[in-house]
Amino acid sequence: MAVRLLIPTAALLAAWSYLSVWVPHPVAGLKVLGVDLLTFCKLFTGAQIPWPWQNPTFFVLPLAMTSLTLSQLGWFADAPGHWHRAVVWSVRLALWIASLYVALQILPLDWKPSNLFWTSNLLQTAGFAFCTGFALLAPLTSPLMTGLARWWIPPAALAAATAHAAFLVAYLPEFARLYRQPLQPGPGFYGTALGLAALIIASIASHPRPVDHLEWRKQR
Repeated sequence: MAVRLLIPTAALLAAWSYLSVWVPHPVAGLKVLGVDLLTFCKLFTGAQIPWPWQNPTFFVLPLAMTSLTLSQLGWFADAPGHWHRAVVWSVRLALWIASLYVALQILPLDWKPSNLFWTSNLLQTAGFAFCTGFALLAPLTSPLMTGLARWWIPPAALAAATAHAAFLVAYLPEFARLYRQPLQPGPGFYGTALGLAALIIASIASHPRPVDHLEWRKQR
């Protein structure tokens, strides 16, 4: 049970850390969050950030992966039998809302209906639509996604970790050059890595499965 509950908890840690500081700086306005890299990958030129690290896919993946995990495994997450039904559904609703909030972070900072389908924003719009669609269909899709969790979460988490490779190889050195000082990754960098690692371990170690109402009543 504890291992199964670790999956949405690890997803929350990874998402929260991705929205935290990845490039620390004493001046608040110069701190860079993990999610900010979605904007910087468009602002930096090819001379500053070599191919393929300018591709925003690297920085969409952590948000998409955690949003999908929260909406699919949070909805039918196993709950201890002694938990009151209101508590169970409150937790599930909170995780579902969190999945939508994380999905919203995929969109450009200056997004509006008129620019969502610009070429430069198409990937982010598609990522948002994908995650939101799965969240809205969670009652239908989560039984399958939960049953297959050990097959899709580890590769998805490994793919999301490519954001760390892109950051270390290309972006952190460029920020160090711009700030004219050596830089180390911020706490958000390590928190996201820890969350993704915990997701991989928990999904392999456990066998998540949906719990229907009849089984829930038996547990009661």
